Amino acid sequence: MNKHTSGIQMRQRAETMQRIQNAAERVFADFGYVGASFSRIAAVADLPKSNVVYYFETKEKLYRVVVEDIFNVWRAAADALYPDNDPMTALGDYIETKLELARTRPYGSKVWANEIIQRAPIVQDYLEGELRRWTNDRIAVIDGWIAEGRMRPISARH
Repeated sequence: MNKHTSGIQMRQRAETMQRIQNAAERVFADFGYVGASFSRIAAVADLPKSNVVYYFETKEKLYRVVVEDIFNVWRAAADALYPDNDPMTALGDYIETKLELARTRPYGSKVWANEIIQRAPIVQDYLEGELRRWTNDRIAVIDGWIAEGRMRPISARH
């Protein structure tokens, strides 16, 4: 196998995995975690069920990948929340990006909302670890802006 063939296979693998993730996002949004199945996801992705099993092994692994991807896209939206940035501009950009993501990835928004409404039965460890640290960093930025008098006092946690 030469580099060209290897590159094509890697690209096809990435495309197949993305196709499965996109289908899974929709199925998890429409049927919830319990109602979703590899069969439904495969049907939406127009792939054999064996492909879904091969790439993700379990429904929980696939669900975690979907939820983490949604969060990472949203987290990127909050990248403008740094101490040196103007609070009004940074928060305005963040809100605008979040609204755009709700329009362009409605299934992702629904998956995330359903997980939170159900008290995060699948990704609780993620929420208590990485997400909590990330949120606390953003809260510190907002609290810093407040301490500097750059914005009115609010509860940054809410």
